[in-house]
Order: sequence, then structure tokens, then C-alpha cells
Amino acid sequence: MSLFQNLDFIQLSLLLIIASFSIPIARKASLVEIPILIGLGLLFGPVLGVIKHSYATYLVNDFAGFGVGILGLVIILYYESHNINFRVLRKFIKGIISLNTVGMLVTAVVADNYSGTLVGESLFNDPLAIIMVTLAISLIYSGSSYSALFNSVTAFVGFYPAIPSFLIIQIIVPSSFGIVIGFGIIYLNKLLNFENLIVGLLLGVILFELTILEGFGVTPFPAIIATGAIVGNFSDRSIFWSREANFQENLSFLAQGLIFILVGSIMTIKDFENYFFQGLLLTVLVMFVVRPAAVFTSLPPVRKKNRNALNGWRTNLFIALSGPRGVVSVVESSVPYAIGLASGNALLLTWGPIIEINVTFIVLLSILFQTVYIPTVAGKLLPEIPDQA
Repeated sequence: MSLFQNLDFIQLSLLLIIASFSIPIARKASLVEIPILIGLGLLFGPVLGVIKHSYATYLVNDFAGFGVGILGLVIILYYESHNINFRVLRKFIKGIISLNTVGMLVTAVVADNYSGTLVGESLFNDPLAIIMVTLAISLIYSGSSYSALFNSVTAFVGFYPAIPSFLIIQIIVPSSFGIVIGFGIIYLNKLLNFENLIVGLLLGVILFELTILEGFGVTPFPAIIATGAIVGNFSDRSIFWSREANFQENLSFLAQGLIFILVGSIMTIKDFENYFFQGLLLTVLVMFVVRPAAVFTSLPPVRKKNRNALNGWRTNLFIALSGPRGVVSVVESSVPYAIGLASGNALLLTWGPIIEINVTFIVLLSILFQTVYIPTVAGKLLPEIPDQA
């Protein structure tokens, strides 16, 4: 077999190798990895032409019928949900719900890393953002496979009642499914003891959830998060569960690395020429207008009686100025154009690439900006709170 017949494997091997360099480079540059990954993708994609545009597009949108983007989201969200602390979640649940309902209507932005509210908002915002994208595509293009469930609900209850009904179905059904699966795996492991193969079992289970629920037109991500949360909180914490968590963590970092390198590889020099300043303007608008509006609309006003209350205006302002956009935003931004290509829908074909490119710029630029100012902002706005057991 000639070298050129193995070109896809060579490019895949380069993706894995290049991704590994993001950590030492980011450490040297005192940056988070995401802009480094996108930069490496740009370098080895449109600049040097080592990773072909067509191959990167295929991997992101079409690989295994889902694309690396969706498969990566499954892995990332499952791992992140391992670390949900139900005690912390209960403590900050009001702020989390508000940011993911009122705030979601203002903007689909991921927030904070300040105690439980930021963690909770970030995790639950992801599947809600995915559901909102699904709903938007259903409203724009009713002939899409994304729209099958929405069309069925519309036929049963009518158009306007179908919108909240659709959202409820997309949350309740997969969440319940994921909870049952999670407790079922824990019970089976106590009964049979899968030992080291618990790693393969859980990976197989989350891929099964993805396939089955997508087949019924239901978003799988609440199910995957629910399964991860149950496993993370109710397993017996034996050495085999620890190995499973470590494996999922490494796989999650790998998935994130591949996605962002591919995002950089898909972009072209022409994209930079045509959309950079538009992306910069949108980044400033989202970071300093839309995001603060969403946060201050969502979170309650200051309570002077509690000095360390999360709803203090300083903390609210910090939450408003933080919240780097991540992998979910990037992956979901590619969905409209992918559906447009498959269906020929003119509206999605026209606006899909513009949405994808601008979201990529917002992710890249917002993280670069926040890397610079967040340490200073945190020092000035956040009170020093002693560690709590």
C-alpha cells in the first residue's frame, strides 16, 4: 500500500500529535489551550496545507454519521458530569436555574467559574443551548430530520404550544433515560463486577444513548449528563471506577484537542480577510453588552445582609465579565451549514458558514481577552472566601 493511500491516517496521526503540543505551548505562553489549538489548526491547515480542508470538514461533520464534533461533545459532557456535586448544586440551584432560563433567552453564553453557580450554569447551559439550536432549526426548516419530533408535537398540540412542549420533552425524556441507565449500570456492576472493563462498558453506553435517542429525534445530551452524574455520585468509588473516570478525563481532553484543531483547519485565509473585524465586533458585543445584560437580568439584586452572598453586585459583575465560550458553541455553530449542505436549504446554506466563522472568532477572541483581564477583575471584584469542607 502506497503512502498516498494512507493519507487519511497520516492526517489523523498528525492531528493527535499536534494536539499534544498545545499543553506545553500554552504553559509557556501562560494561556489556556483553546486559542493555541485553534492556532495550530490554522498553521497546519490553511497556512501550510498539511491538514486538508476537505478532510477536516469531513471529520467534523460526517465521521461515523455524527462527526467528530458531536462524538467529542458526548465524551466531554459525560466526563464533566462526573464531577457534579449534588450538595453544591442544591446550594446554588436558584442562580443556576435563573441563568439557564432568563439568561438563556438573552444569550446562549457559558458562565462562571465562581463556586457552584458557575459550574452548574456551565454544565446545564450546554444541553440547553443544543436544544435551543435544535428548536431554531426546526422553526427555520421544517423538512430537516432535526424537525421530525417538533413536527409531530405540532401536529398534536398546535404550533405555539408545541414550542414549550418540545423543550420539556427534550429535557425530561432523555434525562429520565440517562438516570435509569446510570443506576442500572451501578446495579449491574455490583451484581457482576466488570472490573477494568467498566471503562469499555460506560463508553459503549454513552455511545448507545447517543445513537438511540438521536434515532428518535430526541437530543441525547441530557441523558449523557444524567448518566455521568449518577455514576459520579453513586458508584462505590472502587479502583475500577477511578480508572474509568481517569480514562474519560483523558479522552475528554483528546476530544477537545481534536475539535479545536479541526476548527482551525477548516478556516481559510479568506475567512480571516472577510470576517475578522466582524467577529471582533460581535465578540465585544457579546462579552460586554449581551452577557452582562443576561446575567443582571437573571440573578437577583444585592442582599446587604450576607457579605459573601453570590448575588452581591461585585460577584454578579464578575460572572457577567467571565464565561469563555467553548467546544459546545463551536460544534453547534457547524450544524446549520451541515444541514444546509445535506438538504439544499438556501437560508442555511447562506447563513450557516457566516454563523460558524463568527462563532469561532467569538470563542477564540473572548478567551484571549479574558486570559488577560480575568485575573485582575477577579482580584478587584471577588471577596476572599475561606475554603469550605
